[in-house]
This record gives sequence, C-alpha cells and structure tokens, in this order.
Amino acid sequence: MIRKIKTKNKIKAVLFDYNGVIVDDLGACGRAECDVIVDLGGKRLSMAYWFKNIHQDWQGFYLEHGVPKNKLSKVHNLMNSRYKKYEKYIKANSGVKSLLQKLNKNNIKMGILSAAGQDIVKNGLQKFDLEDYFSFIVAGEDVVKPKPHPQGLLKAIKLFKLQPTEIIYVDDMPKMFPVASKIGFKTVGLYSQVSGDLSAADIQIKKIKSLANYLN
Repeated sequence: MIRKIKTKNKIKAVLFDYNGVIVDDLGACGRAECDVIVDLGGKRLSMAYWFKNIHQDWQGFYLEHGVPKNKLSKVHNLMNSRYKKYEKYIKANSGVKSLLQKLNKNNIKMGILSAAGQDIVKNGLQKFDLEDYFSFIVAGEDVVKPKPHPQGLLKAIKLFKLQPTEIIYVDDMPKMFPVASKIGFKTVGLYSQVSGDLSAADIQIKKIKSLANYLN
C-alpha cells in the first residue's frame, strides 16, 4: 500500500536536488571532485573512497582532504571544466522525464536546489531536454552558505512564492532532511550510490518516477 505524504496544505511544488536525483551522474561528480581536490593541493582519492565517504557538506569534505580554505572559491570553476571531461558517465535518471511531465500536467511547480554550479546544472538540463520544466535553479554559487545550511531552501521558498508546507523536497543524501523538515517541507529520500541512511525523510523511494505515487 502506498503511503501518501501527509500535509495540511495541498502540495503545489517540488524542489529537487540535481546530482543523483535528476541525473545519474555520480560517476562524473566523483571523478571530477577527486581531480579538483588534487588541483587545489589536496589528497588523491580513489573513486571507491569517494563513494563511501562523500557527504553533503562539500566544503567540509574538501577541507578534510587537504584543500586550503582560501582555495574553496575556485572549486565551482574547476568543477565545471573537470565535470565536462567525464560526460560519458552522465545520463538522465530513469523515469525522470515522465515524472516531470506528470507534475507539469498537474500544475505542480518545480525548482532545483543543487550544490553544483549553474553551468553544470543548466548544461545537463539542456542535454536531456528538461530545462523547460523548472522555474528556477538555486546552484552552488547562488548561496553564501552551502548545503546542509538552510539558506538555499529559504531562497527556494521565496522563488516559489509558496509556504514550505506546500513544497516537497527530494534529495539522495540525508543531511538536508532534518533541516528541511524543521522549516516545514515534506521530504522524500531517493536511494542512490551515496545516499546512506534516508530514514530522516518522510518517504523513501528507490526510483524517481515513484514520487508521483505519493503526492496528494
């Protein structure tokens, strides 16, 4: 039996994470991040290590692995170029386009909140013909305090012009769920190679297309 997401208000919008949720690009992200960490003077990490240890606080991850704090401002530009090198590892998540079509048909607004840079997100949406479904992108360079800080969530609320109780937030990593729930969002955890324990989310799903089954 499918358990609907309970909320006092009708759901009017969905806010998506990008990497691992809209696109299956973790192979590209991991390889690019490992390169960038070395570029900025940090340690050389294996992909196996990255998949096991990556977490939502990307700045903290870089600092933990030897990148000086004064070089963090260079990360987004370097990631843009390194990520393109690994395009063969990027594909749209299975069923994502049909989900977006259903949400659009039901007049559900959609936005993206991502730690990735604007260029990475925009290029991916264009590549898979998904850009027209989203009202806005809040990317890594659009906030001063990155995930899991709530700044991006609060900015998205203003852009939607809705109450947080009218918005579902979807992510594949756990640290944002307590933050989003405290604000008033309903939360959905999507399992991925890096998701870990998603029990803090209101609902957990294995396929992004399943999200449509839980909306009221």
